[in-house]
Amino acid sequence: MPFNIQSLEDYYSPRTVKEACSLLLSNQDFIPIAGGSAIYIFSAKGLLQDVRGFVSLNSIPLNGIHGSDAYVELGATVTHQELLESRLQLPGVLREALLTIPKEVRSVGTVGGQLCTCFPNFDLNVALLALDAEVMVTGSDHVRSEGIEKFFKGVLEPDLRRGEIVTGIRFPKKRDLLSGYSKAALTAHGFSLISVGVALKVSGGFFEDVRVAVGGTLNTSPVRLKGVEGALRGRAVTHQTISEAAELALRDGALNVSTDFKTSSEYKRHLASVLIRRTILRVVGL
Repeated sequence: MPFNIQSLEDYYSPRTVKEACSLLLSNQDFIPIAGGSAIYIFSAKGLLQDVRGFVSLNSIPLNGIHGSDAYVELGATVTHQELLESRLQLPGVLREALLTIPKEVRSVGTVGGQLCTCFPNFDLNVALLALDAEVMVTGSDHVRSEGIEKFFKGVLEPDLRRGEIVTGIRFPKKRDLLSGYSKAALTAHGFSLISVGVALKVSGGFFEDVRVAVGGTLNTSPVRLKGVEGALRGRAVTHQTISEAAELALRDGALNVSTDFKTSSEYKRHLASVLIRRTILRVVGL
């Protein structure tokens, strides 16, 4: 797979967030990079031909991993492998998603880099959507945060204004959270046809606080299937309830898929339904 950015002229390695934001603000054809694994993929597809410069974030101290009573906070340049090897007790959906990523990619790919692609095939994006993550964004003169659903405007369309970078991600630390991740792909480490992240709580034998995120070969960024979530929330935890809710994925308009050379849109919907059912059954212990 060739590296295809013929317009590339400059590479900067700033030491502060302010310096990085200033470079991006004054050069509209510059982009930030960290691990660079996604850059390779998208350049090979000819998607970065107008990029003139890279602004590396690796010299900026954005690789912290912190846990409090309320949140888990991750710096944007934390690699997947560093997260796996941290002392934090990771939610099942996040740990399982990380373990599906090839170790070669885990060693260099970063949390913030994967997030900023808004790419539906990237496992971590689906897991963070299921965990209701919040994205921390910094510009040259401001700091803001927003929910991951709003941040995912579309494939390769993060909700970033010119001169802004992602500096961190955090998600709520919820007690008694049950979660898991599943994917279907043609090869062990290939891009997913469909992937599913589930995070929920059960109280007194009933579902509550349910989030179901789906990624894979979609025409959009990863999405939540709120119809499936609504069909579970407040209902008894049974095989029938889970099966009926999972079947809604077959006709959920939020799941935007198309037929391609790998498989049909109908089969992708079928996979989504099956993986939702299997993942929920697994995490609730049925």
